[in-house]
Amino acid sequence: MEKYRATNAPSKFTCSRCQEAACGDGSCIRSRQLCDGSIDCKSGDDESDCTARSFRLTNGSDTRGYLEVLFQAKWEPLCADHLDENKVNLICNNMRLGEHGSLLSTNVSISSGFDVICGSECMLRRSTSCTRLARISCFSQNGLAPVSQCGHRYVEVNARDAARSRIARVVGGFETAPGAFPWTAALRNKEVSFELMMDQSLEEFQTKAHHCGASILDRTHLITAAHCFEEDERVTSYEVVVGDWDNNNTDGNEQVFNLQRINYYPLYKDIFSHDIAILEIPYPGIEFNEYAQPICLPTKDFVYTPGRQCVVSGWGSMGLHYAQRLQAALIPIIDRFDCVNSSQIYTSMSRSAFCAGYLEGGIDSCQGDSGGPFACRREDGAFVLAGVISWGDGCAQKKQPGIYTMVAPYLSWINSVVNGGTM
Repeated sequence: MEKYRATNAPSKFTCSRCQEAACGDGSCIRSRQLCDGSIDCKSGDDESDCTARSFRLTNGSDTRGYLEVLFQAKWEPLCADHLDENKVNLICNNMRLGEHGSLLSTNVSISSGFDVICGSECMLRRSTSCTRLARISCFSQNGLAPVSQCGHRYVEVNARDAARSRIARVVGGFETAPGAFPWTAALRNKEVSFELMMDQSLEEFQTKAHHCGASILDRTHLITAAHCFEEDERVTSYEVVVGDWDNNNTDGNEQVFNLQRINYYPLYKDIFSHDIAILEIPYPGIEFNEYAQPICLPTKDFVYTPGRQCVVSGWGSMGLHYAQRLQAALIPIIDRFDCVNSSQIYTSMSRSAFCAGYLEGGIDSCQGDSGGPFACRREDGAFVLAGVISWGDGCAQKKQPGIYTMVAPYLSWINSVVNGGTM
């Protein structure tokens, strides 16, 4: 059966019977003619989108491995034949794995791949003389390799403003795609009572095990809300799941870990103040991939500007039940004065917490989302963890927005715990 492909012509939307690739006028070309340096389409659109925007390393570590580039929604190999140190430096910087890089020896032979031509940005050129797959190592100026790039994702999904949605479901958000928010982790109960298992179907039982959210900091540390452990402080009662999307189905992308240690902020007493904790899982910990990535920490001078919109994500309550698939919502930071004056209970909010959501209700984080991320996007596209979902009076109710623990005031403590200190 012939495949039909839509092509975007200048004046109208047309269809093509092309098997591999199509020009804007519907004429067919081979995939290998795309970005080969020769114009094959009358309009030249086969050479019009050859910018190398995303690279990745495979079959190695976070900072060394074989080099691939994202082209036409597919990861393609980069050739070592015409790669030099200047290009490697630019590529390492693009991946935020350090300012410098070096070419490594390789014995992997390939017959087709891409070269890169780098100026202010790198352009792709399909190679006609490719013999070896590029293998590189990245490092920073001090000679040390960063732990990983943070706050980036392979799956680009724009968080929608939930206030514009007709359906008020976090509550009032939308169902995400796998890998869309790869720093979002789940904290689950290991043990559920026998009566619960008997009363619920397998799917309902699996969802019932969800307890709280968390965010990935590095391979062995995650951050969450301290109050998630008020009823049971035993590490043996919980497990950490990263790379998940659907709570009821296993697709092979999940990584499950025992909880090794819970680090509470030293001044934490209850949900109203310092509601933050760092979780430790056993080494070597998380294997980073397109479904599991660390989120960046904010700078110490991060400003919680009212009106700034950021993303909350989690599997928390949607009213009558926990979400089966990861939900997310784009919500704004609320002015502290407006928040405190919206309800008497918010006078208990500490100075290291903030309000976010909509005073008119309809969109909010909810039970089970606690500990999850409030992630804001930087100008460079990376997400930073501005807040940790903490508490609220109800879910998505009028004049009852969610309360979030600020992350910026706790950076010294976070870095001390993550780096093995005893602060």
